[in-house]
Amino acid sequence: MLPLLLCALSAATTPEILSARLHLEAGNALMGQGLLTQARDEFSTALDINPGEDYAVLGLARVSALDGCIPLASYWYRLFMTNCADDGRAPLELGTLLLGVPDSLSAAGTLIRMAESMNPSLPEVRFAVAELLMAEGDTIAALRELEPLAGRESPVQVEAGLTAASLLTGMGMTGKARALLSTPPFPSLPEALFIMAKTHLAEGDYLRTADCLHRCLALSPSSRLEPAVSRMLDSLAAEGLYVP
Repeated sequence: MLPLLLCALSAATTPEILSARLHLEAGNALMGQGLLTQARDEFSTALDINPGEDYAVLGLARVSALDGCIPLASYWYRLFMTNCADDGRAPLELGTLLLGVPDSLSAAGTLIRMAESMNPSLPEVRFAVAELLMAEGDTIAALRELEPLAGRESPVQVEAGLTAASLLTGMGMTGKARALLSTPPFPSLPEALFIMAKTHLAEGDYLRTADCLHRCLALSPSSRLEPAVSRMLDSLAAEGLYVP
């Protein structure tokens, strides 16, 4: 009699599980479009239908993080960590989020190192470790993490390369920064050309500086870089180092 009862209970819950999954997928799609309020509603509905839908908890954490509500994001991330202790996404994402919160470096470090212990070779984890090292002031160790990531195709390749090139430029290693930015996919990126311009400027090569800045504008004339690029060109012109 008991096996029949268990089968009946399982059959009864299957439609609820499927319905919750549909709301979960809708929430993920809406979040990807930046429709955070609608996404939150879908994730909440998924949890209402099936309280065991842990990925809806993760969705609520991500929506809260994107919405800038750090305490609420932390609550949902930690709930997901309790329910899914073997999943490294929550400590990784929460740790990275806390790096930008004042007086949270220690907590961020604990979480990122936890994620590292679970997925040590994942590029996203290695990049988070690099960010942690930068926050702790260890630029050399951060570069050791970033430079291999810059040469390996992954979701963090571009950000790792740009970050490494910026650090190298700031340390006066301009030739090494340019060498990194001369490899694909960086030559076609406005952000890389802007950093390249800074390396030439640091070396006093104003013609190449202006050339990189103009190519940066040509690739993305209305990008967020435009004000900084224009200011640099205006400054060069005002000093007589560049003729528009």
